Amino acid sequence: MKTVLQLAGICVLTIFLLCLNVNGKPVFEPVYSVLSHITIPFQDAAGSLFASAFDSTQEYSRKLFNNSVPKVKDSVKSRLAAPVRAGSEPAEVIHVEEKEELNELIKNHH
Repeated sequence: MKTVLQLAGICVLTIFLLCLNVNGKPVFEPVYSVLSHITIPFQDAAGSLFASAFDSTQEYSRKLFNNSVPKVKDSVKSRLAAPVRAGSEPAEVIHVEEKEELNELIKNHH
């Protein structure tokens, strides 16, 4: 924890010192003009590295998503599959008396 506070203090102090005005210009300007010839290529390299990493990740995600969609429609080709019924009629007819008895059984069960 002490090291983190020291590092944060050094960063704040450095920024403060670089922002001081000398001859009407911040100290950072001459430092930038000297170091920019070195830092700009590093920034460009880092930017292209991140861009290529983003592009490859995007391509990988696209392939992963395309693989998740089945290309063939699933169907059952078996004699054991349930037969398709022509109508929606029940298999047996329940009379009114039977229906009332069933309803009474359901009421008494709870």
